[in-house]
Amino acid sequence: MDGYFSNRAERARNGAHDIVENVSGKLQSASEKMAQRAHRIVEKAGIASSDAADAVVRGKERLVGAPSRMVSACRDSVRENPGKAIGIAALTGVALYGVYRYRQSRRMVADD
Repeated sequence: MDGYFSNRAERARNGAHDIVENVSGKLQSASEKMAQRAHRIVEKAGIASSDAADAVVRGKERLVGAPSRMVSACRDSVRENPGKAIGIAALTGVALYGVYRYRQSRRMVADD
């Protein structure tokens, strides 16, 4: 009888070892897959953040250069059309003077 029980115990132990090895192999495979996916996600996030940083730098460069481009465009426009530039300046001066006079007259009425 000792042989019968020891054979059964041996088979049960071997079966348990097989199950443990099978499950650990599956867990290791799943762990490796998850690690690979995590690496891919980190790489994609790194690329996306790098692209975003590049876009911010390009936008900053455009904004920093915008005033000088606008001044240059105005100078070119005045050189090409000096009469029009003088007319616009004169109309702007008249409009500002009119606003000034209107505000002055409103103050005089308020003071009375």
